[in-house]
Amino acid sequence: MREYVTEAIVLKKEPVREFDVRLSLYTRELGKVKALVTSARKPLSKLSPHVEPLSIAQVRLAEKGGVQLTDALRKGVLPKKHVGVLTLLDAVLLVGERDDRLWSLLTRDFSLEEVLAALGFDPNFAVCETCGKSAPNIFLLKDARYACAECVPYMFS
Repeated sequence: MREYVTEAIVLKKEPVREFDVRLSLYTRELGKVKALVTSARKPLSKLSPHVEPLSIAQVRLAEKGGVQLTDALRKGVLPKKHVGVLTLLDAVLLVGERDDRLWSLLTRDFSLEEVLAALGFDPNFAVCETCGKSAPNIFLLKDARYACAECVPYMFS
């Protein structure tokens, strides 16, 4: 059994079975990790408040037939305005994908544009994929591309 103690940002929390949850974490040393937390939804769970989305926590992870979170201590919370950024990260990062630049960006005040640039979608070099207009203002996660406000209504009609 391997054990890791690292800082992590909770990207996503989803229920599993009656009392367990599966977390998507972005950690300093391991990158993106999916971890099971047993009994986290029980009323007297001591881990539950430490593993809410947007939390920055010191976590203990154990590999036993998958990754399990065995302990956590919340050290801080990201502002609620970053929920969309964490959803984006959970969608585009692969398990095990690690990036020191992205970690340092997420642990300070950051903007969506900075995160997109770190992921390779730099808005400074973007053009609308439909009309070719420079400086589009909408990033479409599903298609991983940029569009301008004028073209978006035509894309979904």
